[in-house]
Amino acid sequence: IFNGGEGKIEAVTKEISHKIYELIGIRAKITAVHNAGSALEASPLATSAFLVTNTATAAAAIGWMIAEWIRSGKPTTLGMVSGAVAGLVAITPASGFVNPIDSIIIGFVAGVICYSMVVFVKPKLGYDDALDAFNVHAIGGAWGARATG
Repeated sequence: IFNGGEGKIEAVTKEISHKIYELIGIRAKITAVHNAGSALEASPLATSAFLVTNTATAAAAIGWMIAEWIRSGKPTTLGMVSGAVAGLVAITPASGFVNPIDSIIIGFVAGVICYSMVVFVKPKLGYDDALDAFNVHAIGGAWGARATG
């Protein structure tokens, strides 16, 4: 890839390779059948869990990217991956027990809430959370549990 300047080819190539690893990592996590394997059988419950897990994950990634796009003018790969993780965490309590439309709502809201925690609440409160584990896992999980009922 040529980016129009000396020394920029390496930087752009390195940036792209990091993004590819981020995407491979999140896809591997989803492919590990995050929630569907909990049924321990091939059943309608496992099928539903698989469907809503993937749907909520995609919706959360989109929710995070839209929020990021509105605030900073462009979405990032890391943001998309963080949103996907927020969706996985949020749908886990409900997986297999909600329909796909509900999983879209749970996932999308999880992406927006977790993004807001990372961007607005964490800097305001000043706590140290380098990997945003609390913002994504605790808040996303609490939202998912609440949304489940």
